[in-house]
Formats: sequence, structure tokens, C-alpha cells
Amino acid sequence: MQQIKSFGVLQTSKVIAALYFVLGLCFAIVVMIVSAVAHRGPRHAGILFLIGAPIFYGAVGFVMGAIISWLYNVIAGRIGGIEIDLGSPEA
Repeated sequence: MQQIKSFGVLQTSKVIAALYFVLGLCFAIVVMIVSAVAHRGPRHAGILFLIGAPIFYGAVGFVMGAIISWLYNVIAGRIGGIEIDLGSPEA
């Protein structure tokens, strides 16, 4: 068994922010399609949502990623990190 002792807070936060940005973009596209099919709401609000949702999701993902990574590092330093088995691939 191998143990994850700590995460690089900045790097982990950047990766999580990128993942949440993509998630926000997917969510915004689905909302835009549903809104267009239902003919609800003004068009400019949908475009603002399409731009704003991924940015908001990414920013929140960055902040929460930093907090969670930092907390993990503190807790793992006291009680140990997550254990994973890094077995070699079978031939």
C-alpha cells in the first residue's frame, strides 16, 4: 500500500477549477438548450449565463479545491493519508 501524504494546494486547485469550469460549461449548454426549446426568458440572459456559469463554477472550484487540499494536508499529517494499492499491470 502507498499513502498520499499531501497535495500541492495550488496545483490541485487549478485542476479542480478546470474540471468545474468544464462542468459549468456543460451545465450552461444544457440550460441554454432547454431554455431555447421551451422559449422561456430573454436571449441575452441565456448568453450571460453561458458565459457566467463556467466562470463562477471554476472560481468556486478553485477556492473549494484549495480549502479541501489544505484540510487534507492538515488531517493527513495527523492521522495519515489515504492508502492506495499501486499494483503493476498484469501481462
